[in-house]
Amino acid sequence: EGESCSSRLAEDQWATAVRLFHQRKVLLVWDNFESTLPIFQNGQPPSTDKETTDAVESPLEFGAEERGRLQRLYRELTDGSPEGRLLVTCRPANTNLPAIKELALEGLARPDSLHLLAAVTGLKNIATDRPGCDRTEIDALLDALDDHPLSIQLVAPHLEKMTPARIRSEFGTLLSRFADENVDEPRNRSLLASMEFSKTRLSEAAQKVLPYLAWFEGGVFEQFLLDFAELEAGTWEPIRSELVATALVSVDEDIQISDPPYLRFHPTLRYAATTEQVPDREAAERRFIGVYRSVAGAANQALRGNQPANGMALLAREEANLRIAIDRAFRRGDRQEGGNMADTLRIYLESAGRLRERDALVAWVRGQLSEGGELDGVTSGSIRQHAWSLLTQGHAAEAIQMVKTLITRLETEDLAGGADPTFQLAVSQAYLGRIYYTSGHNNLALAPLQMAITRFEQLGHDARDNVSATLGSLANAYSSLGQLDRALEVAERGLAIRQELGNQREIATGLGRTAQILMAKQRYSEADARYTEAFEAAEAAGDLGVQGSLLQHQGSLQDEMGNLDRSIELYKEAITLFQRATNRGAEMRTCNQLATAERALGHLDAAEAWYARSRELAKQLNDKPQLAVVAQNTGILYQTQAENEGDPVKQAVLLSRGVDSVEESLDIKLDMENQLAAAASYGQLGILQRMLGNLGLAEENARMSLGIYESLDLPNVSLNYRDLAEIARQRGDQEAAAQWQAKYEAKEAELERLRRGQDPDSEAGEEAEQ
Repeated sequence: EGESCSSRLAEDQWATAVRLFHQRKVLLVWDNFESTLPIFQNGQPPSTDKETTDAVESPLEFGAEERGRLQRLYRELTDGSPEGRLLVTCRPANTNLPAIKELALEGLARPDSLHLLAAVTGLKNIATDRPGCDRTEIDALLDALDDHPLSIQLVAPHLEKMTPARIRSEFGTLLSRFADENVDEPRNRSLLASMEFSKTRLSEAAQKVLPYLAWFEGGVFEQFLLDFAELEAGTWEPIRSELVATALVSVDEDIQISDPPYLRFHPTLRYAATTEQVPDREAAERRFIGVYRSVAGAANQALRGNQPANGMALLAREEANLRIAIDRAFRRGDRQEGGNMADTLRIYLESAGRLRERDALVAWVRGQLSEGGELDGVTSGSIRQHAWSLLTQGHAAEAIQMVKTLITRLETEDLAGGADPTFQLAVSQAYLGRIYYTSGHNNLALAPLQMAITRFEQLGHDARDNVSATLGSLANAYSSLGQLDRALEVAERGLAIRQELGNQREIATGLGRTAQILMAKQRYSEADARYTEAFEAAEAAGDLGVQGSLLQHQGSLQDEMGNLDRSIELYKEAITLFQRATNRGAEMRTCNQLATAERALGHLDAAEAWYARSRELAKQLNDKPQLAVVAQNTGILYQTQAENEGDPVKQAVLLSRGVDSVEESLDIKLDMENQLAAAASYGQLGILQRMLGNLGLAEENARMSLGIYESLDLPNVSLNYRDLAEIARQRGDQEAAAQWQAKYEAKEAELERLRRGQDPDSEAGEEAEQ
């Protein structure tokens, strides 16, 4: 169904997929299903490390909740007699999927086996046209290998020094060791024997390295392996050559963050040795955690500094190993180590748009730290992150209370080891301010944000990054309150610090913030230039979340400038990114903006659908500010429908619905003490009441809106002037109408100069919607 399906809620997409599977002849493939099974979690093969596989599940693995969702989807897909077919590939025969038909995969067809063998030997310049390597002998070898592609890949390199007959002789002895049909994967006997064959051909030095490789999942950057195994480059070089020659390891020169290359491990390498076979497992575990402490530190510095793309690339390759290190650190009771590494992983997941995984990680880390114990930096950080996660899931009140409780504890309790609580207090107050304005309590956000900035500045140069971030938050709060000059001043201060520090991601965010304020001041040409600069910085940072946000805001700017077709394109691109990231909050807001653009183009059915989607997401997230916005804009949609309606009775019904919807919006805004947002609702009620002929109510509401906008010196006053002029005309008061009209035209002329980037004094809005 294309774009129409991707624009729906996740639950609707699920239901649509199930329905289409039952109605259409489609093939759905679940590949590598073993990755979801308990025995394959925590980076370990079945039964190789009891300590790890018996552990309590965590978000560092595919957990029970996700398996439950997968089982539910399987039942819904296969219930009854669907037209579609589901193909599941899995290494163990037991998938735990009820009533699934099993088909054990045989080896490759012989022509394919021969082609693969020729490719491997050709790559390594191994001649197979010598005596003892005729077609009959090659066929016999492939028979022994069951034509298994991975077995061929492992054994083929040994044809350089051995004949097929000799390999078969030794291979047969090894194969008998894996003849137990009760093992988890009996069809992989030849593969296990092939791995053992390659292993026994290794030198003693190479075999001693194998247990160290077992600590990693899938691969590792070479330098990290050398640090962990305490190997000198000269010692490692011949060992690496052996492992590459036997196909147990391959070198990926194309993936480099620095000079040392990335090493990929053959899938069977996990069976070659176990982590317990290292000489001193306790010391090895400390080193493993230490290596990934350094990896996380380097990634964190890159992500927060001027090389975020490198940080993302590093963790894209090392994520699985970092997860293992985090898990091991917490098992050992190394809270500081585990917490710091987990925080880097959190930043990475957030930047990659994997918000659901981020929330699961935050909740899990919080669970690793004892409740009511002595406060330290790790515990304080986990509480704040958990609160923010709750906020993004629609639990603002719980998030606020959680951070308030933390601040009280920091003010009244000693930190562990007698540490100075100033930094933790400042960060917590900054979080409280951000939670306030994100949940719509902008007036309450100012005090904690200002206090946080003061505390950070007391800490000196090392806290400049924190000062910059909190200035950005304060600018957001001022902007939401309509104090645009103050917001721009504060935002520019924060941006200057970020540019000095050189963090591309934060520079992009800061530029986008100033562009948004300039747009609110209707300085469109300046805003457009800032957005262009911001998007270039976001692309350099490789941060999809920031790119999506900037696309959304660029759409708003194009909307304001009247380029509606372009704004719709940008909104849809942003929604696609937000859906990929499961960022329902951003998706919710962008759906509302897309609906407004569609409405402006006269696509009223599309507008109504997008407003409904935004409203549904707002209800799911318990987002009252957004519910107010959607109610306001739905009221405007009713007005537009009424303007297109020729029947006076139906027109009055639509206008009355509009009044009800906008009053719903106003009630929420007044309850939240958001006067600026209330001004938009008062103005819209004035328009609707005028159209209904209720001129007294119309003027009362228009003047309420005007009083708020004039007190804040906002450009929206021009719309109030226009509306009051129209009310006066309908009353027959031409003198008052002329006065209001003159004010309207003077203000519009001033605003037009601002939109063109000119001095507003060089010579002599919105439709009350959000």
